[in-house]
Amino acid sequence: MKRTLLFPILSAALFILFAHLPLSALEIGSGYRIGNIGFLTDRSSDNLSFDGLDFPWGIYAYIEHDISDEVSIEARYDHDLILRNNLYSIISYKGNFFSMGVGPYFGLFNSSQVIKPGISSRITLEYPGVAFISFRGDNTFGRSLASSDSGQYVQERNLIQTGFYVPNARVFLQYDDKVYSERTSGGEILDSFTQYSLHTDIFKKNTPFRIELIFGYRNISRIFDTDTAQSKHSVGTLILGTNLNIAFNDVFGLLMNLDSGLFTFGLEDLSGNITNYPGPGGYMFEATTGLSLNLDSLLSDS
Repeated sequence: MKRTLLFPILSAALFILFAHLPLSALEIGSGYRIGNIGFLTDRSSDNLSFDGLDFPWGIYAYIEHDISDEVSIEARYDHDLILRNNLYSIISYKGNFFSMGVGPYFGLFNSSQVIKPGISSRITLEYPGVAFISFRGDNTFGRSLASSDSGQYVQERNLIQTGFYVPNARVFLQYDDKVYSERTSGGEILDSFTQYSLHTDIFKKNTPFRIELIFGYRNISRIFDTDTAQSKHSVGTLILGTNLNIAFNDVFGLLMNLDSGLFTFGLEDLSGNITNYPGPGGYMFEATTGLSLNLDSLLSDS
């Protein structure tokens, strides 16, 4: 089936499905993130410094529902620090040793092109309690930007995780890559995020919280590509992070995440142009906080 036909079919099917879900069967959530490990979207090619005193921010909101033990559906809006505005919905199936999902993906209001359609997909292979590997891909449709009009853009994310289980913990390696590329009147601008990280997700039954410890390397880049020249601004950071999920009860949950930069350095055109200790007080970070609400538990308690 051609993707031009697959996309409207998936979109219509998921919209109809969400419209008929009972209110009591939903979980909703939202959150806010801010940090100084990155560039503002209006950064120019002649700015060859990085002081860590800009604070790009993002927000997200989601709704999800387990239709059965095997089938679930999710929709999420994200204003991402790299990918800008995006919205996707995905329906997933979970078997004994694998799970997979697919759904429509949209870039929204990121340029003069108001809506940019695409597709989101997931697949996980798992031997329960032993090991797993998972893949995620989000892509907008589109041709090469070299032949595109001003305002055309491409969003892409690839996420790979592989790891194993030990008592009360899950240990895994993660590769996360995000790219936003836009055609402008002066050429092409490409923003990218790449992170390689080791995660230890610690949990225990009948406890109201779980902790995830993260150590990794993050690279943030912005490339200015014109007909006559190319400039690349890159910042590398060693990351030490902590995710804390707290379930106050069956209804309310709290997410807190803090990624701290242990060491930050300039690359490419920013090599040697970063202050010795960038950021306020020499501190580089990205912080996220979010809330979740289980409507099923809320309505059953009322």
